[in-house]
Amino acid sequence: MGSCWSNQKAKLARNKTRPTNSVYKCEPRILILGGGVAGLACAVELKTNGYNNVRIVEMSDRIGGRVKTLKFADNYVDMGAQWVYGQKGNVVYQMVKELNILEKSDDTLKNINWIRSNGDELSKSVVEEMLNLISTIYYKMQDDQIDPEASFGEYVSQMFYREMDKRHRHLDRHVAKEFITTFKKIEGSMMDVSAYDYWTFKPCKGCHHLNWREKGFKEFLRILVKGDEMNEHGILKDCIDLNQKVIQIEWDRIDGSVVACSSATQCSFGQICQKLTVQRSISLDLPAFAKYLLNLMRNSGQIIGAASMPYGEDKICHRNIG
Repeated sequence: MGSCWSNQKAKLARNKTRPTNSVYKCEPRILILGGGVAGLACAVELKTNGYNNVRIVEMSDRIGGRVKTLKFADNYVDMGAQWVYGQKGNVVYQMVKELNILEKSDDTLKNINWIRSNGDELSKSVVEEMLNLISTIYYKMQDDQIDPEASFGEYVSQMFYREMDKRHRHLDRHVAKEFITTFKKIEGSMMDVSAYDYWTFKPCKGCHHLNWREKGFKEFLRILVKGDEMNEHGILKDCIDLNQKVIQIEWDRIDGSVVACSSATQCSFGQICQKLTVQRSISLDLPAFAKYLLNLMRNSGQIIGAASMPYGEDKICHRNIG
C-alpha cells in the first residue's frame, strides 16, 4: 500500500517537468480494476505523483472491498475488517497512529459479564483463568505436533479439555463447556481455519485488538482517500465508477487495452492495474504475465509476492483444478 519510490524521489518527480519527447508526451490513461483498499491506495498514490487520468472500476455499489462498516442505530458495525492487528510494521497503524482515533481493547473478554442461561454470572477469577488457559493453548501451538486435518476450533477444544484435566480440575466442566462453546462463537470462523497452518501467519508486534472507537474501519478509508463524511471518495471523487462489472479485456491492441463492462460501455486505456490473486489454476485468455504466474503456481504450489489469485467468472470458463 504505497509507492515503490522513496518520498524524496516522489517529490522530485512531482516537481520535475515531463519531457515532451518521451513517453510522457501524452498523459497515460490508467484504469484500476477493483475499489478495495489496494485499488484505492494505488489510485491515491498515482494521483499524488501527478497522474490525474486515473479511473477505478468497481463491480459493487460501494468502495472498500473487505472493509465494510454499516450504520446500526447510533453505532457502527464492521461486517468485514475490524481490528488494527498489531502496531510494529503495520501500515494501517502507521498511517493513523498520530490521529488519536484508535484505542486498545485487549481486555474486552475479561471485562464483559459472562452470564449463563440460568442467570448465574461467572466470577471474574473463573473467566480470567479460562481465558488465560486459551491464551496458553495459542502459544503452545507453535511447538505442538498438530494433525494437518484438524481445524483450529477442534484443536483448541481438544487442548482446552486436556489442560483442564491436568491443571484445572477445580473448574466446573459444564461451565467450561459452555464457556469454550461461547468463545468459539465470538471468534467466528475457528472451525474454518487450519490449526496446522495457524502460525504460518506472523502477526505484527504490539496490541492486536486496536479498535476505531465509535467509527468503524471505514474511517481508515476516509483517511486513505483524504475524504470526510461529506465526500467519502476524497481526492478520488469523480474517478470511481460503481456497479461496473468488467466482462472482457482486450490486452493486445496496438492502440491500448480496451475494457468492456456489463453496462455495455467500452473504454480504452494505456495501462490497466489489476489485483491478482491466484488460488486455483483457471484456463482463461490471460496476458503473458498472468499465464506465467499460473505456470509458476502449478510448479511451486504457491505464489510469493504482490501478485496473487486471478479470479475468473465466465460461463465458458474451464477450470483445471490442480
